[in-house]
Amino acid sequence: MKKLKTALPIIRNHSLFSNSNICQCKALEGSSKSNGCNNFFRQYSIFNDLVPEETTHKEDEYEKISVLEKLIIESKELENVPTRSEMVDYMKQHEIRFLDSEYRRFIRTDCLECGASQTNLISTVDGQMTCTACDATQPFLNYKKKITVRKTETTKDDETTTREEKEIEETLRRMESPDNFDSDLYDNVSYLNLMSKYNQINNKKKDRHLRVRDE
Repeated sequence: MKKLKTALPIIRNHSLFSNSNICQCKALEGSSKSNGCNNFFRQYSIFNDLVPEETTHKEDEYEKISVLEKLIIESKELENVPTRSEMVDYMKQHEIRFLDSEYRRFIRTDCLECGASQTNLISTVDGQMTCTACDATQPFLNYKKKITVRKTETTKDDETTTREEKEIEETLRRMESPDNFDSDLYDNVSYLNLMSKYNQINNKKKDRHLRVRDE
């Protein structure tokens, strides 16, 4: 069989099976000179049986390659899918509210897109997340990235708020002290504006703490 495969390209291009020879033999068919042509057609028939059509062969090869590539891609994607225990550990580590059952194929959590409670289903098979409320779909790895970004933004906001709060508290402390009060720098309107800003910061802190506690 190995020798046959090696010989096929040579046989395919052999002048014996050229179009001119085929036409000549068809013209002589039925005449006294047709014996040689009969032998030719027998060889040509054997050749066709041994050598499949090149186009069909190539199409089959392309189809096999396409299926193989798809399987490779899917296998690589599945390699990156975290296990159920890894998902649960991540949720606990980042204090994300969730519902889990070892007898179910999904973990439920809140949706980051629409904010609906416990509508986001995380498949423990392929790691895909789907919200039953807004139909948002994403891989669990993307969800982790969004959580990281949000926590980073929240940390920056907290740092800015803390710095502003300290500056305002220091200013108020000085203004409320008669020795440090400078009427040229601070009037009644400035004081009220500063107090209003201070109250806004405190209200934001309270809202954020309540939201974190609910989550």
